[in-house]
Amino acid sequence: MKPLRKYIRNLLKESIDHSKILNISKSIAPSEELVTPIETLHQNLAMLYQYREELKSRYIRIINKHKKKKNIQTEPVIASLETIKNTILCLENSIQNIENQINNLTNIFLSESRNFK
Repeated sequence: MKPLRKYIRNLLKESIDHSKILNISKSIAPSEELVTPIETLHQNLAMLYQYREELKSRYIRIINKHKKKKNIQTEPVIASLETIKNTILCLENSIQNIENQINNLTNIFLSESRNFK
């Protein structure tokens, strides 16, 4: 389990290594027939983590940009930020769902406190 968490934490520093995910999936799968579903779930999870982090960065950049321009309280900016925030929350729900699926397949609890506030 620890190699997977370490790998996920380092995702933003390097690209997704599908062979590494396969090896980790093989090591945690309770049976050979579950390796491929677990691998697929891990790959999806890795992509969602990356996308979520990119959106969080985008959210912060938008806030900073519009604070400098002193128009952060305008309706279009507020709507844009709300859309991004809702997308992040949706991604977090999807991440939790995938983690639960992996947990059900492997009986390993992956979730850490990662809620977007």
